Amino acid sequence: MSLSYGFVKAKINGAPVLKAEPFGHETQYHLHASLDVAGAAWDVAINVGTDDSDDLLQYKLVFDFRHPIIQALEAAQAGQCDLTDRNALPALDFMRSDVLAETGRWRLSDPMDGSLHPEPVASMSGILEQARQAALDLYVFVRFYSGAAASTTPI
Repeated sequence: MSLSYGFVKAKINGAPVLKAEPFGHETQYHLHASLDVAGAAWDVAINVGTDDSDDLLQYKLVFDFRHPIIQALEAAQAGQCDLTDRNALPALDFMRSDVLAETGRWRLSDPMDGSLHPEPVASMSGILEQARQAALDLYVFVRFYSGAAASTTPI
């Protein structure tokens, strides 16, 4: 059975908040964003790293992204778009598509210390706050699920 996967097109309706969660021998950090997903309030947790220097996150920040996926995302209605079992864009497959070609190198996150200074949390929180203030659409690719600890559960 495939995991339920897709994206949400939403507006950010609250300032991003950094939260830490102990996980085994490390602490994992997520930047939580409160979203308005077609009239429903959702909390989305964006992985921004760990305090374990042996398990750092790989990420890219692309500020001038150009790809045909943008037109597909812009044409989507606000809300949840299921992409389960789809192989074509806008379904993401970083290994078998060119969606991130020529977007620069992958970076390793800084080890997190609970502050807003390490990367990528410093950049991500600023980007999210700018998008919130300008009422821009945010596209978040997610695995859909529900439950007490779900990152895409309507609140």
